[in-house]
Amino acid sequence: SYVISGYTPSFATSLKAFIELQSEVEATPENRNAASMAALGLASSLTVESAEVTFVDKSLTGTLLNRYSSQNGQSREAFVQGLTAALPSILGSLDDPEFRLEVSGAVSKFLRDPQSLSVSLAPSEPIPVAMIIAAASMAPQTLPSMLGLSVRANRAQPAGNP
Repeated sequence: SYVISGYTPSFATSLKAFIELQSEVEATPENRNAASMAALGLASSLTVESAEVTFVDKSLTGTLLNRYSSQNGQSREAFVQGLTAALPSILGSLDDPEFRLEVSGAVSKFLRDPQSLSVSLAPSEPIPVAMIIAAASMAPQTLPSMLGLSVRANRAQPAGNP
């Protein structure tokens, strides 16, 4: 689920025109730069208010963990332990120790008992998509706090959720 503001009929028309123009324009450096600026202009009219993506495991994760642990000649528990031990170095580029700990804990919990894994965005106020793009390219370490990003494992799923 998500809430994104700014998607108006005018935005949809501009987006359609942008996509059509992209398919007609030769891919030169100048055209790519112009296209990037146009895309940023479109993105500046959108704001992110909230978003959540949840993966509910029905058996895929267990099947994959069993397969890869077997291929590596390990028990599933030993394989999961190796994966969770590697998480700190994998997440090392996240320059936010608190968020790194949250992600590591949620992923470890999920790998030990695969039920669900959720990623949520809950910024304190709506954030323009252009600001998110700029932060991602210039200061990616600010994204977790800017977006109110959280990662959780094995939360109870609402009735009727697939």
